[in-house]
Amino acid sequence: MGDSLYLAGDFGKAFIAYEYTLFIKTSQPQTNLILLKSAYCLKQIGKFEKARLILDRADFYNGTDSLRFLLFYEYAINSMLVNKYDLALSKMEEMHNEFRDSVKLATLLPLEVIALNELHRWPEAHKKYLQLTTNKSDPYQEILSFKMKNPDKAFALSYYFPGAGQMYAGYFWKGLVSTLLNAGLIYFSIWNFANGYFFSGAFTGVALFYLSYNGGAKYAATLASQHNEQRIESFNEKIKRQLLDQALK
Repeated sequence: MGDSLYLAGDFGKAFIAYEYTLFIKTSQPQTNLILLKSAYCLKQIGKFEKARLILDRADFYNGTDSLRFLLFYEYAINSMLVNKYDLALSKMEEMHNEFRDSVKLATLLPLEVIALNELHRWPEAHKKYLQLTTNKSDPYQEILSFKMKNPDKAFALSYYFPGAGQMYAGYFWKGLVSTLLNAGLIYFSIWNFANGYFFSGAFTGVALFYLSYNGGAKYAATLASQHNEQRIESFNEKIKRQLLDQALK
């Protein structure tokens, strides 16, 4: 029943049928196979975390190697689909210890590269990437030589000189605007005090400068983190697209 529903594309009903089968069957190899099919159903309807949890009920060390490999693989895939790259990588490392079929294990390489990239373990990802491609160009030199912006340094620089932190983070024009704004507020405060407008100087000029000064430093730290995230995300997406294009050829 479950198989025919799955082939018909009715994955929700197929999942229910498989769960009913699990309720009445006791053999562990059969249980593993049905759990795998249940996970396939859930993956098809986008319930990746639930699919991963379904596979937690499987015995990964019982049954044929071919079935066990599929259980491990499906667990890793669904873990990656919910951004649990550490779990996925742990499962794939376990697969290298459990199986000796080099052809099957080679299918893990693209997943391992993506997971390692997402965990910012680029030297390890680079080694595995080189096993996948014969391209003369090496895109990993970009990320391996990339110097992260330090949010704490950006914060401190903006405290020493308003706008400097934003410039350090790679946002020159935002830094320049911050510098000019803070300089204008200082001038406004001094001018008001010099002309006897103490209330305006204190509660408008100084107050606004205080807010801008502190807010600018915090914003500089945010921009530094944002700069790092954008570069990392751009690189990771480029590698994902390349691996996908290569797989489709």
